[in-house]
Amino acid sequence: LMKRLKYLFWFVVVFFVLILLGYGIVRYVRLLETSFEASISPIDPVYRMANHPVCLPDSMVSERERELFYTAKIYGLIEYKSTSYKENYACELLYPILQEVVEENVSIKSFNDKLQQALSTELARIGGETNADSLFAISEEGWVRESSDLTQESKILLGRLAHAYTQIDKTSASFATYNKPNGPIRRRGSYRDLDWRNPLNRLIGLFDFYSFVYYFYPNRQLFEQPWDLSLQQAIPMFLYAESIVDYHKAIRYITARLNDSHASHSTAMDTLLFGERRAGFRMRSLSGRWFVYSKRSANYPTNVKIGDEVLSVNSIPIKHLSDSLALFVSASNASTRDKFLNNAILSTPQESFVLKIRRNKDTLEVKEKSEHMDYFNSLKLEEEGKMKPQWLNDSVAYWHLASAKQDNVESFYRQVCNAQYIILDLRCYPYPSSFRELSKCFIPKTENFSYIVYPDSQRPGEFKYVPGPQHLGSELYYKGNVILIVDNQTESFSEYLCMMLQKNPKAITVGTSSSGANGNVHLYEFPGGVMTFLTGLGVLDSNYFPMNGRGVKIDVPVLFETDTILTNVDPYLSKAIEQTLCAVL
Repeated sequence: LMKRLKYLFWFVVVFFVLILLGYGIVRYVRLLETSFEASISPIDPVYRMANHPVCLPDSMVSERERELFYTAKIYGLIEYKSTSYKENYACELLYPILQEVVEENVSIKSFNDKLQQALSTELARIGGETNADSLFAISEEGWVRESSDLTQESKILLGRLAHAYTQIDKTSASFATYNKPNGPIRRRGSYRDLDWRNPLNRLIGLFDFYSFVYYFYPNRQLFEQPWDLSLQQAIPMFLYAESIVDYHKAIRYITARLNDSHASHSTAMDTLLFGERRAGFRMRSLSGRWFVYSKRSANYPTNVKIGDEVLSVNSIPIKHLSDSLALFVSASNASTRDKFLNNAILSTPQESFVLKIRRNKDTLEVKEKSEHMDYFNSLKLEEEGKMKPQWLNDSVAYWHLASAKQDNVESFYRQVCNAQYIILDLRCYPYPSSFRELSKCFIPKTENFSYIVYPDSQRPGEFKYVPGPQHLGSELYYKGNVILIVDNQTESFSEYLCMMLQKNPKAITVGTSSSGANGNVHLYEFPGGVMTFLTGLGVLDSNYFPMNGRGVKIDVPVLFETDTILTNVDPYLSKAIEQTLCAVL
């Protein structure tokens, strides 16, 4: 009996631990999704976004790759603009064509013949027999009109199909997508369970990701090149990936073309490419040279010193590393690209690095330990848990907002509310629960400071916008001077919080470019379960200007030079304190 009771006791303990762990994971995922909200309504105004520039493959591209390009385009049209009753309908319809193109040498004429059969099948399914060849008036599908590979008959059928889709009652989304109650678009199901080793499956994953971004990504202003060109470049990488490493590189390459800082978080977690361990320090790039800039934890021992120039990592020149890894790093601006490049360069599956450094005039070789990222994250959480507001002198208080939580904002604020200046450090990811409490402390009553752009799943390629959080602030807000500190660690919710705090009439912002990834995080899975992130909502300021890419508005920039790093003094905090002295003078 005692033995049974013992087993029962441990069963109950394990059961409750699993429940708590599950609750924590679900809570975290919901936090990612609901930090930014955009309630869907048919009366929300339409947000006009520039059309995708047409960029078609020319005759220098092989016939096979050109045929795959058009298959991807047509896949997206059918998968996301139809109201198919069947999951993965476009994949099923086009799979025979895809298989022949990949496995045989299919001429452009034969490709068009097979394409016309598939398009006729889809037109018959939706009752789209019409003589209105109206696609040529639909600017979003202008690629059809400009194509030299599609025959006139293929173009006519595509025109009829696109026109028919516009006539369908769009009271519900296609089977492929849906809008969650708080706005973010989601794909129904995924191709995660497909075997990535099959080139057809890899291409289906590419086609779907390309199409999902083409129709639903609300931050097109981040693209440095046409999205069609990114598809062209990625097709051979997915088609000919001979190993799982090649496949991961192909995925990170196409996601890096988003120029979205959120996407680089999934890249950084790709242990197959970069390893799960990191060095205990961070670097900063100045004029193409990399310098040790800070430690990941103040108490973590390192052999390098602040200001050391790193020349090579494990005998590989730093320039070669940074140039080659930049192909796979996504970032919304140059400052954030350096941050993620640093992570990529200093990631490893090994327990140590061998570095060649330049210190003063000496060239040295040093060995550095690496640690699992979980370890550094635990040190960070421990340090942030001890943070409290502090007085720097009789008139200036400093508050690192990593410590701000819903249940402590009021008490922490009382500790510093009599200061003439309060410096708020946003080089962190504050707790989202602190948002409204901080607004009550620091901004006057405010109806609106932002707009949220969200994709319309019922009308792919169209976007709507709504006001962000309303009725913020208080008449009893802080009337002194607010100085906000930002850098490339100021990302996503932290940027949104900064936008709100900038509504204080005496606020000035000091720093360097924030991450430029303002909005929620959307998770997307490729075949084989390879995960990536992207920003699923757009954020506009009160003047309707997109925030993603440029980051938050900065009033007083912090300029970096080699000497700035060598002083081993926080230049951001120094610049903030300097503003208080300038005001006195």
